[in-house]
Amino acid sequence: MSFPVSKVRAAQAVACVFGPFFLLFTSLIAQGAEAKHWGFGPLEMFPIESQIQLVSPLDANNDGLSDLIVSNPRKSELTLLLNQTGHEGANPEGNRQVLKNVNDGVNRLPPDARFKTKSILIQSRPKALATGALDQDALPDIIFYDDRETLTVLWNGKQGAWSEKTTWRVTDGIPGLKSLMIKDLNMDALPDIALLGESQVSIFYNKGGRAFDQPRNIQIPSGVTSFEPVDVNQDHQLDLVFHVPNRKDGLYICLRNARSFGNFIQVPSIPFAKVFWQHDTYHGKVQMFAISDHLDQLMAYELGLRPSAKSTEKTDSGALQMIRFPEFSGIKRGVCWADMNEDGRDDCLVSDPDAGLLNVFLSNQQEGWDEPRIFPSLTGVQELTVMDWGRDGGLEVFLLSKDEDQIGHAHWDSVSKIMSYPEKLPSLSKPLVMQGQTSGAGHSSPSLVVLHENDQGWAVSTIGSELSMQTQSFQGSLKGIPERLMLHDLDQDDRVDCLVFTPYEPLICLRQQTEGIYETIELTPPGGSWQGGWATSGDLDADGRSELIMPFKNMVRAYNMTSRTLSNDTDASTLDWALQVVGQINGPSNASSLRSGVVLEDDEGAATHVALFDVSGSRLHVAEQDSKGVWRVIDGQDMAVNELVRLQQLENEGSQEILLLCEGKDGATVNTMGGQAPLLKAMGKQRSMAREARLQSLLSADFDQDGMPEVFALETSEHRVECFQLEPDQSFSILNQWSVFEKRSYRNQGVAFPEPKEGIVADFTGDGLLDLCLIVHDRVILYPQYSWTGTKSAK
Repeated sequence: MSFPVSKVRAAQAVACVFGPFFLLFTSLIAQGAEAKHWGFGPLEMFPIESQIQLVSPLDANNDGLSDLIVSNPRKSELTLLLNQTGHEGANPEGNRQVLKNVNDGVNRLPPDARFKTKSILIQSRPKALATGALDQDALPDIIFYDDRETLTVLWNGKQGAWSEKTTWRVTDGIPGLKSLMIKDLNMDALPDIALLGESQVSIFYNKGGRAFDQPRNIQIPSGVTSFEPVDVNQDHQLDLVFHVPNRKDGLYICLRNARSFGNFIQVPSIPFAKVFWQHDTYHGKVQMFAISDHLDQLMAYELGLRPSAKSTEKTDSGALQMIRFPEFSGIKRGVCWADMNEDGRDDCLVSDPDAGLLNVFLSNQQEGWDEPRIFPSLTGVQELTVMDWGRDGGLEVFLLSKDEDQIGHAHWDSVSKIMSYPEKLPSLSKPLVMQGQTSGAGHSSPSLVVLHENDQGWAVSTIGSELSMQTQSFQGSLKGIPERLMLHDLDQDDRVDCLVFTPYEPLICLRQQTEGIYETIELTPPGGSWQGGWATSGDLDADGRSELIMPFKNMVRAYNMTSRTLSNDTDASTLDWALQVVGQINGPSNASSLRSGVVLEDDEGAATHVALFDVSGSRLHVAEQDSKGVWRVIDGQDMAVNELVRLQQLENEGSQEILLLCEGKDGATVNTMGGQAPLLKAMGKQRSMAREARLQSLLSADFDQDGMPEVFALETSEHRVECFQLEPDQSFSILNQWSVFEKRSYRNQGVAFPEPKEGIVADFTGDGLLDLCLIVHDRVILYPQYSWTGTKSAK
């Protein structure tokens, strides 16, 4: 129901006409004469300055009363509103003292107002603001990020002094109500600081007193504009939830474990304009309220888990886990997957070519990956490979640096999980590509195979653990710049060959004749030269031998290298080698542009399906053979992968779940096929009552203390507040609505910003009841709550 607003025109200088009125709500927990009612009494207005924003509650002087702080960008200051309820001289609910001018009653704070103002000069314009007790003195401190790219803590001193401060330089922070937080993120009973940036979130862990660690930076998905702390899996640790507005599947969860935050888990969802998370203590669930992408609907969801698939449905998509790589300015970086912590799951090694660092993402007990361990490395590292080079159980990491024109090898200590600084491999000049090789298949011991340039042209060298090196040189120069060296038995003679991939050039096969001795064969696939993508190997035709699988237009093909004998005039026969197509899988349409295909194997090593990546729609498809032996696409899923670099099945020992890696230029997405996945369960939705609705924000709290939250929607096209309640049957009921003001000019100018701008909920009257506070134009508007039992007219 709605109630009329008194139209009190006080002065032409007023932005809009506000009306003192009483709003009534009826609680759903009682009926009849003893029904519980609650509502808002006459509003209280506190003029500050136009363009005020970023309101935050705090108890600045520790007197038990909720105060307010707002940013005042026009004066480059923060305005503190100190609560005077119950203080001598304060009479917030009584008659106002006589003012000299009628305009003063609207545009100035009366001397007996509930709040008195205090200015804190900061000489900058805050873009984000938060409050909280950081130094354990029970007094809240103020932290803000400003237009000078500075994060500042103002320490609450004696007698309300805010003179001491701590600052950090942070270059990519973003503005917003949900871009800065003070929360105990590592559960050590000390509140930490987290600032959201364009490409990363910076976490400043509290060391006690007024000291903080250096910021821990976590790379985040592109486009994120807000984040919130939520205990998603209810393990009593705060996780982080990120949101990309108006993007399908734009929700990401970052789980916290005992050591650090893990990788990102993508939550399947429709596009939302804004989201607001809360823990429903009444039902023990995690709830999300959202504003639709058209800004006209309020929606409620419950976060849960979709159960694991049946054994016959292991190709169904599970959780999409994302690892974000450090930003870099080049074209190629080194990435490698190997089991570094001996838990049966592949870990991720990523080079930071610009910074000369190596990031190691180790798998954790939550079946994800932790924040990276970072070690000094060579600069310009474009390739990485890991193997047990000395066959002693230890792992060696090989790094190919184009900037430093060398290959280094570093030892990994699996106990301390520390990596040594790389040592240079001698006697190698101008390395191009490399690949590690285990023993067997034509090699008696693990070795590193390197393609490099030398004085004669180019060469392939095989380097053993004792630094023994066997080199075979070739005359002339290579066509183009090789992109990848792949080890694969292309002619199926039980000796591993070296395949050199160069975009838009014929495939070069270094066919192994004896150990370390190769012959050069130039191969052109049917249909033309290799045009890029990620080649793999797998037993597509189920003959017990692996084929070379390469993308070609809207299909992937499986190849073997076969030969035929040619005779010439000298009666000496020669072998003519060529690629033969032995299998083919077409994409879902002629418009598909497949860039890779990988044969998926179950936990027993049997091939079950083939995964295909289609860059035309950034989709992952799964194909299986029908009863006639024809491969057909049966499923597809959108993947947030930028410029596919690699498609690979990861090791997942001891689990029936298939881990499928889709690696892009700026990160990796791992599909836990058949595993559990986060699920948003729709609970209810309600369209705004405004004709051309534009919902700005949502405020949720249990005002009537019945265990069911009320949701206040701030609507800006008609400048309304709409109140809803989520019923037990998951539908929304409309409790009330009212116009905050009548639209009129402010100093003969139109409304510059959506109004109401912001709102918060807290007890400002000291009666134990939650009140509603809004920021509108140049003022703070307070709606005090009243509650009583009886008839509606009893109050």
